[in-house]
Amino acid sequence: MIEILGRPAPALTRRRAIACLGAAGMGLAVAGRLTASRPAAGSTLYKIVYDDREAEGRAFGAHVAAAGFTTATVGDDPTWLWFDDLHHRWRGAGVAGLTTPAVAFSLKLMAELAGLRAVIWGRHWIGPSRTSHVVAATEPGLAAWMRQAEGGAAWTQALHGMIAAAAAQPAAPARFNHASGEHEDGAREMVSWLLAPVIKGSA
Repeated sequence: MIEILGRPAPALTRRRAIACLGAAGMGLAVAGRLTASRPAAGSTLYKIVYDDREAEGRAFGAHVAAAGFTTATVGDDPTWLWFDDLHHRWRGAGVAGLTTPAVAFSLKLMAELAGLRAVIWGRHWIGPSRTSHVVAATEPGLAAWMRQAEGGAAWTQALHGMIAAAAAQPAAPARFNHASGEHEDGAREMVSWLLAPVIKGSA
């Protein structure tokens, strides 16, 4: 059993990972029989997912919804969100989110089967007195994150800016890293991510 901040994370066990991959495989098998919708013209993000059980997730969801993105909420089990929705309907566009580490990892495993890769992968530790971050992103995404953070924006708002910038300029998987602060003992961890098709031939 893998531990996250001292708590069991069932979604990251071998059994859970196999179950997630199996569900994704079932999705691949029946994809041709489902009616798939495409993102709106000009959109590079099909949907943004967030954990509405956490205040930070709700704040992030409010930012992206106000900007006009379609959102979905998720709890501890993303299998059916992917099976019923994301896998069949992203159709070349990205999917992003702010979730628990277990959910982020499970969706990443399933997305890789569909040809998506992590263009953003951020770890955020929310402690009693401060929040610290380690973010891997493409250059446009990381530049947007740092610009908004330095301008005093809340980190959930800066995260929205980073995702929008990275999605607007698709590139190879995340390769630039930025860390800010040290996380406190007992901090809660959330993971931000953008999973998108990788352009062939990109380095």
